[in-house]
Amino acid sequence: MSPLPSRVLVVVAVALGMVVGEIALATSDSGSIRIPYRLAEPGDGSGSVTVTRGDHLWKISERHLEASLYRTPTQGELRTYWKTVVEANSTRLRSRNPDLIYPGEVIELPPVPEP
Repeated sequence: MSPLPSRVLVVVAVALGMVVGEIALATSDSGSIRIPYRLAEPGDGSGSVTVTRGDHLWKISERHLEASLYRTPTQGELRTYWKTVVEANSTRLRSRNPDLIYPGEVIELPPVPEP
């Protein structure tokens, strides 16, 4: 039996009127990192995500766009959506600084624009 690769991506999703899932990155040396993920309404791409350690709004925006578009977003798409996420959460962030978010904060994800 061959050893596991150093990184394995596992995505689990359940459809119960909304898309609920978890993205897990398993590493052979450190166990796994789990990223909870929820879309509030299927189809429009809006939703929310709870910040976990190591998150930042760019990474959250990128993950959400990839999940909503079913592909890697272009840098232009990502830049535009990130600005929308920052604006939508500017008054919700405990620090009031989009470069400083804390684990446990809930980030609202605006609808993803049509490509």
